[in-house]
Amino acid sequence: MGQSVRNQSTIGYIRETATKFLDRETAGGIFLIIATIVALLLANSQWAGAYHHFLGDELLFEFSEHLSFGLTIEEWINDGLMAIFFLVAGLELKREVMVGELSSIKKASAPSLVGSFRWYGSSGPHFY
Repeated sequence: MGQSVRNQSTIGYIRETATKFLDRETAGGIFLIIATIVALLLANSQWAGAYHHFLGDELLFEFSEHLSFGLTIEEWINDGLMAIFFLVAGLELKREVMVGELSSIKKASAPSLVGSFRWYGSSGPHFY
């Protein structure tokens, strides 16, 4: 019985620690950095062939005989996860404009001005 109580307390500790970590705003960024490092290590290691083969595997969702779609894992990452990323980035930007640091014209003018010059610097020379 002592082992069961110790096991429950260990599971509770892990659950509490994971909850505290996931509640932090930086958890998503830390997870992305770790995933990037793992992907880079795998792509440049002796397992690169298996890694690229895995990315080429098709993931198929079939709801009925006439409704199914499938993409490779790399396409799911490029299309699906990037769409989710830009949705979240857009929602965060909207929140900042509505109630956050960019809610007044005075606060939003400097980032807007820098962004417009950045756009001109990257695309302006192409017009000449």
